[in-house]
Amino acid sequence: MEGMVRTLLSQPDPPAVVLLNHFSYRDWNCKSECRFVESCDAGLGEIARSYHVGTISVRDALYHDASPFDAQNTAQDTKYMWDSWTQDTGKHFTLERGARIAAELLHSCFLRSVTTSRPFAHPALRRTRSLYGNAPSAGTCFSFDDTFGGSISEPKVVSMIGWQKKLHEISQQGEKKVKPGLVATERGAKLVLDTAVGGSAVQVGYLLTAKSHAIATLSCLHPCKCGNLTISSHTQASTSTTVFTQPHALQLPASSGQATCLLSLIMNTDGERFKLVGLQVVNS
Repeated sequence: MEGMVRTLLSQPDPPAVVLLNHFSYRDWNCKSECRFVESCDAGLGEIARSYHVGTISVRDALYHDASPFDAQNTAQDTKYMWDSWTQDTGKHFTLERGARIAAELLHSCFLRSVTTSRPFAHPALRRTRSLYGNAPSAGTCFSFDDTFGGSISEPKVVSMIGWQKKLHEISQQGEKKVKPGLVATERGAKLVLDTAVGGSAVQVGYLLTAKSHAIATLSCLHPCKCGNLTISSHTQASTSTTVFTQPHALQLPASSGQATCLLSLIMNTDGERFKLVGLQVVNS
């Protein structure tokens, strides 16, 4: 997404860019996967703030009105309940009410833009570092989450001791959401990954959260060479987000006869939860 935004803004006469995030919905009375799932708000918001483009969140606009129950679990007016303006189990807007709601959100965003005088604020892209590493064409992504139609594979695990694959997270409200990744909580837990493709650097994707003070160290196994990278999962922000480290350089001697590198991720803390969610291998 960041690569697409940068491509649009790098044009001689850049167009107006608005990021519209629509959440999928599930059965409100379910006991497993519920309510808003597969959130992209944090990532889209970060991109929007960094590049000074507009962003619209359907979740922010309709979260409370779309629920049939309030905090006291009493029935509310269901005028804006999610199934009145979405179809195929909440995945898309209906062409009637849903399309009208989306149009109203877009109209409100554009109206604020044209009625407020602001200086041109897009950053000078040639001098601005990407938030999420290099452009998509410059690297290969691996993720435990969405495969995007099979175009993205999971990180290649060679071995793991003290790590477990988790498919779900339970929110403070008791909602079970699909958020896959590899989790460790014990000091010394070791995970070995294969980069699967050749590259000059890697970026580790992990969960950044106020609930954990976990620290892990990334290193390369012989014959691949790289420095040790210490990764802390703690943040003071109230919202947990998925983040990637800055590109960590690695080198594989041509004489090794290998095409890929093996990476070691070892836990430095005990009783604190570290969650690996993805890996990016940078080609150049």
